[in-house]
Amino acid sequence: MSKSRIPQKKKLLEYLRTHTCSRWMASEALNLPIQNVTWYARQLEKDGRLWGVRRDKCAISGRIVWFISSNPNLKDTSQLSLFGGGDYD
Repeated sequence: MSKSRIPQKKKLLEYLRTHTCSRWMASEALNLPIQNVTWYARQLEKDGRLWGVRRDKCAISGRIVWFISSNPNLKDTSQLSLFGGGDYD
């Protein structure tokens, strides 16, 4: 792997520090496969480095889904895990 290439997981984490969006919107913005974004988002959520901020309408799917972020200023500390039930998109 080239040193100039940013790993996908790091790319996602950095993007979500400045953007709050659905996984699918992040996938499109970063040109990453949705399966990879989903995998990394779950890993980062379990590590406490990513969380759901609000439920809103996805600009791509039109569904009401969790918008995610890695910005610590947006973290709601009153909830232990927003994704426990696996009902986010």
